[in-house]
Amino acid sequence: MFKNHLRNVCFGIILSFCFASSVLAYDPSSDIKLEADYILSCQFNNSSNDAYGAINNVFGNPTWVVPGENAVAIMGLSTASKVLNDPVYVNKANLAADYLVRVQDNDGAWFDQYDYANSVSGAGKSLRHTAEVVMAFDKLGFNAARYDSIKKASQFIIDCQNPINKGGIDDGLVGGGKEADGSYRSWRWTSDNAYAYQALKTAANWAQQSGDHADAANFNNAASRVLDGINNKLAASGNHWVRVVDSSGNVVSSEDRSDWISYAPLMLDLPVQGVNPSDAGDWIHNNLQKLDGAVVWDDASFSERKSPGYSFQAMLVWLDTAQSGYSDVALNWAENSGLWQKVVDSNGVVGGWVDWVEQGNKPDDWQRFIDTSAYYIMVKNGGYDFKPTVTPEPVSMFLFGIGGLAMAVLKIKNKKV
Repeated sequence: MFKNHLRNVCFGIILSFCFASSVLAYDPSSDIKLEADYILSCQFNNSSNDAYGAINNVFGNPTWVVPGENAVAIMGLSTASKVLNDPVYVNKANLAADYLVRVQDNDGAWFDQYDYANSVSGAGKSLRHTAEVVMAFDKLGFNAARYDSIKKASQFIIDCQNPINKGGIDDGLVGGGKEADGSYRSWRWTSDNAYAYQALKTAANWAQQSGDHADAANFNNAASRVLDGINNKLAASGNHWVRVVDSSGNVVSSEDRSDWISYAPLMLDLPVQGVNPSDAGDWIHNNLQKLDGAVVWDDASFSERKSPGYSFQAMLVWLDTAQSGYSDVALNWAENSGLWQKVVDSNGVVGGWVDWVEQGNKPDDWQRFIDTSAYYIMVKNGGYDFKPTVTPEPVSMFLFGIGGLAMAVLKIKNKKV
């Protein structure tokens, strides 16, 4: 207790020094534009190719296209479009979504990686990539042409929930997807399940809007079972979650460490029980945040590897929990870390964040990933709501009928009288 108290006192002193001047050193809209433009610089724009619209993980040809990272980029671009009042960003996001629909596999899932429009040899199907794509489609608004894609993807998620496929106990949780040989994975990751919940709730909304009430009930039921599993099988204590359990519900000892997966349900805005949000924010700070504000990869092998991306993800929690002390100093570290590419590089590209720094060492400058830029956009906009977009079911004028319309007009007329 004393150690944590002393640590927090030191942290508070550093925070005071860091923010003696205004924290608004930069114009948020210009920062958002810089990172949105960097994401677009990674997008493939050859309209005659099946990979049209794909966003590569880094600047260059679409040989390293990751569906989950494309999904996060879509969320960042749609946010930028609203903030900047510029439709070009959401239009480009829709091109990425159209690409993802084209490369979706027959079982409803997406492979972990694509080279142009082809899956990379040996790639499996991690569940989060499929769930994130569903979430991203939702942020672009209801689109009847994409409903079939969401429906197939959500059925894949339910297949990963089925104990006949994932093996082991029937705990409501989803397994981790499929191996390259098509076999189902049996481990239950907290992050996969957090994404799966929001994806299934999204699918339920879209099914409801499409009039598929039986499917909506099915998706809602599957989502409820996932949430029960998270609350009952994955919560480690009152302030975080375990990373992964095996098919018998036991914590996998080789993976028993702490990182962003340990707080994924809170970052993704799930209505979880048993974990106090502000306590979780304190836990992230005490276990993963350094005195200079940086958030590291984990509390084990990479406890000194400071990361802008993980700092932004932690900030998405702290912005929700109103723990501005933690989030402000994390942002200050990132923006002054020397990892932000604010000048034109050798490829003529500006923007993006070098992935990490560890005791003065860092990867090559080209390793600036699109999801980090998207998370930064979310942070600079004050946070992000990952919950499904709530829209009313459209009224069918055919079902409403002429008689119904006449009655509605009569009611309005009577009210005026």
